[in-house]
Amino acid sequence: MTSSTYLEGVRDQYEDYPYPFRDPNAEKTELRPTVLELLDYLNFKCFRGEQNYSGFRALVAGGGTGDAAIFLAEQLRDRDAEIFYLDISSASRKIAQERAQVRGLDNITWIQGSILDLPEMDIGKFDYINCCGVLHHLESPVAGLMALKSVLGERGCMGLMVYGAIGRTAIYQMQELMRLINSGEQSAQTRVDNTKTLIKGLPASNWFKLSEQLTPADHINHGDAGIYDMFLHQQDRAYTVPELFEFIDQCGLEFVDFAYRSRWRYQPGTYLNKSPLMGKLEKLDTRKQYAIAELVAGNIFVHSFYVSRIKDTVASLD
Repeated sequence: MTSSTYLEGVRDQYEDYPYPFRDPNAEKTELRPTVLELLDYLNFKCFRGEQNYSGFRALVAGGGTGDAAIFLAEQLRDRDAEIFYLDISSASRKIAQERAQVRGLDNITWIQGSILDLPEMDIGKFDYINCCGVLHHLESPVAGLMALKSVLGERGCMGLMVYGAIGRTAIYQMQELMRLINSGEQSAQTRVDNTKTLIKGLPASNWFKLSEQLTPADHINHGDAGIYDMFLHQQDRAYTVPELFEFIDQCGLEFVDFAYRSRWRYQPGTYLNKSPLMGKLEKLDTRKQYAIAELVAGNIFVHSFYVSRIKDTVASLD
């Protein structure tokens, strides 16, 4: 890896605050599903229902503390499948490896590195690539997605997650606020403590305070790591629906669908089904309908979706 691959401060953040927080011992009693890796749904949406997962190769790019890699490996433990885990943080990788060890999983190959180095890694092509919460932290998300595409198989599919701009409006106000308050502060822990103090004292009129019930509670559920990732990240961008499709198109990929749990959120009828405007909205092209739904809802915090090299990947119900 070179210093140009990513901001050193981003790597340092995940060394000091592996995210999301996970206790490896919890693997003894629970399995955390990830929204994009349910194999039956993945097969239906991305492989026309024809994937039997024999010889299946999956890459989790930016694997963090291991959620997607562990979920895939557990589902595929009795198949001759290979899962590759890649992340820049040794601290995050250690947690993920401990989780796999508790489960007795031996079908994961562990690599520490940047996704931007994938074209030079000589690790072959993959049927499926998961990359969640990574591309929006790169200086060039396009370069990151193109690096992923370089190791995607001819009929391969990717499950991606990037931040949603509309739903994170108050988050970006908070990030700017903390940059001002923490100006010149070198201690990461002091920056975190300052953020905690500020949140406790926010007035009722503050946008984050007003929208807190609509915002994922990472700053509560994931401790200091959640606070740092949400409010103090050094490199962070988000996408509106039109920007998301521009991003996908720029990289020469085909949009498949949103994740199963969030598809309904991109339908105007979810919010306006009794509105006299629905007749007009239903005549608009699909992408415009998605954009309208995002603006109407106001709380789509992330975009989780599938892309493929090829068109027509969804299985027929006939």
